[in-house]
Amino acid sequence: MEGPIVVGFDGSPESAAAADWAAREAVCRGLPLALVQAWPWPPRQVLGSEDAVSWGKARLTGKEAELRARSPHLEVSATHLPGAPVTVLEAAGKTATMVVLGSRGMGTIHGYLVGSVSQEVLGRADCPVVLVRADQTAADEHSRPAGRWSIWGSSCCGPGGPTPAWTPPGPDRADSGC
Repeated sequence: MEGPIVVGFDGSPESAAAADWAAREAVCRGLPLALVQAWPWPPRQVLGSEDAVSWGKARLTGKEAELRARSPHLEVSATHLPGAPVTVLEAAGKTATMVVLGSRGMGTIHGYLVGSVSQEVLGRADCPVVLVRADQTAADEHSRPAGRWSIWGSSCCGPGGPTPAWTPPGPDRADSGC
């Protein structure tokens, strides 16, 4: 059995785009979707942190409700966890099919600007990591040819040697929009 598709969600437009992409992929693969929000600061140690935590949790539950409404048959969970984002996402990735993160696009010449969390997760994850731009919709990303997707994998050497981190969709998925 494959694990869930895990999305790092911080409430930013980039993480919202990543959640949309991951939801579409989860529907196509018949997998559950896990929205994960890490909160690195202990409660009440940062001025205004209670308001920030409430805001973050509201964004998380709002996105969960939006995804459930859009795809009623999709199993969606949303979890707010204390801890550093890299540590939380690395742990979640241990049982995941993939980890999906938002990325700020810098245009076709510059490619992706990879933030510190994305860079660390890419280096530590036990599963493929997908970076999704905020300036494209989930449908746009799924309609692109497989060679243009930004799917990065790490730790892809198993007992039999190197293996692909991700296999492009086959003809059985071509007509489904996946």
